[in-house]
Amino acid sequence: MLFVSTLPEFHWGEHKMSWLYGWVLGIASSVIGAYVVNYIEAMRLAKAISIEGTWAELIPGSLEPSPHQYSLGHIYFDKRRKIYACDGTNYLNDGAKFCHWSTITSHIDTGQRKFFYTFATQMDREPGVTYYGFGVIDLESRDGKLVPAAGYYVSANVDGKPMSHTIFSLPLQYSRKTPGSQVIHAIQNASK
Repeated sequence: MLFVSTLPEFHWGEHKMSWLYGWVLGIASSVIGAYVVNYIEAMRLAKAISIEGTWAELIPGSLEPSPHQYSLGHIYFDKRRKIYACDGTNYLNDGAKFCHWSTITSHIDTGQRKFFYTFATQMDREPGVTYYGFGVIDLESRDGKLVPAAGYYVSANVDGKPMSHTIFSLPLQYSRKTPGSQVIHAIQNASK
């Protein structure tokens, strides 16, 4: 009984509001602090991403229905949609255009170092028909920046299975009108 009698008497009514204000202020501070930390981290990582530019792909297994192993794509930040987009053109090995793809949506996971995107594909020989697929580009750290290193895609109608590809920067300006022979020549020279 000595223990109980030495405890100070607590009057709930006197301290109820100050306790409640402290609790609300603590939660609000925690939420705001977490938001600020996440925002600063996102800004730091955004500065470390260096994926914009013209990129070539060499797709060794893309042989059916006819060999189409060369692609030229352009990764850029789409301000309207607030995403990175990867649009490009795939060429038959003889230089004719095979298909063109456009990004629908994308996400960069800096923890996994991957750029994920879904795309719509229009086959050059099937006007008006659109197919869908997804792609993953692995990112690696070079000079403190995350840059494309390799990747794969799955397009239900084209190859029907995951297709791995190399990816490397090319000093070409991307255009859907770039002649396939020029793209293939540049890719072959750069991959030697």
